[in-house]
Amino acid sequence: MDNQQERLITSVDRAWLGGIIDGEGNISLHCMLRKGTKPLLYPRIQVTNNNQELLDECFNILQRAGVGGHFYSVLLHGKRRPKHLQMNGMKRVRSALQALIPYIRIKRRLADLLWEFVNSRLRKPEKTTPYTLPEWWCFQEMRRLNLISGGAGNRQQEVDKYVTSILRDYTPSPNDFDWVMI
Repeated sequence: MDNQQERLITSVDRAWLGGIIDGEGNISLHCMLRKGTKPLLYPRIQVTNNNQELLDECFNILQRAGVGGHFYSVLLHGKRRPKHLQMNGMKRVRSALQALIPYIRIKRRLADLLWEFVNSRLRKPEKTTPYTLPEWWCFQEMRRLNLISGGAGNRQQEVDKYVTSILRDYTPSPNDFDWVMI
């Protein structure tokens, strides 16, 4: 029988995982552009490390918090690259942020922006609701904070061009965001 106390995460677990995300993690918002379709923005929190025990501990803490995730690793030039633990999707990322935002320090601004974006999207009646200017601004600001530029290839340059054209005359105001932190 499942013991609820064993499933709960402690503040020590949260602080430890928040530190791991600050040091070994990535908090990001990605844009998928496909010809003939509208851009798709999707949130991701990822921890990358060669130590499987560390990633397993991260995964166990997240599971006890009710947050799912998955592992992956890629081969490059015949060598296994570092392993990744990822949390993708609006609800999963929101659950992870809800548990961890107070314990993330270095990447707190990224966490706050992603929190705002995810909650804005989850309030929409349908997934296909067009992105708002504040949502695009969150995407652009997160790219800037993560130091992602258009130099990664033609697709990234297309994304940069697209977002810049959307935000050309937009200036964010405090009323555009809830900024209600947990």
